[in-house]
Amino acid sequence: TVDGRADQFAWAVTTYEMLAGKRPWSGESTGVIVAQMLLQPFTPLSHVAPDVPAPVASAIERALSREPEDRFPSLDEVADVLAPFCEAEPLLEAPRLALAAFVQ
Repeated sequence: TVDGRADQFAWAVTTYEMLAGKRPWSGESTGVIVAQMLLQPFTPLSHVAPDVPAPVASAIERALSREPEDRFPSLDEVADVLAPFCEAEPLLEAPRLALAAFVQ
């Protein structure tokens, strides 16, 4: 069953790439990338982007879990973990509202 945790995974892939400067998995074709996602672990974010605070890296890595049940129950929980690392709380609310409108 596909649910919001699929969006969470996609967010984590994008965020990992933004912070690390590379994708968690890469390859010459979509099939190769999918095979790597299923069979190969990604390099921990802390190894490729050591300046990222440990709780942030941990949250991203959890959202990248292969098994949906190992991810956060919702993106709201991801946002709660990341909130202390945001400079301005109002910046966090707009994406939450946009996400809520999109999901519903």
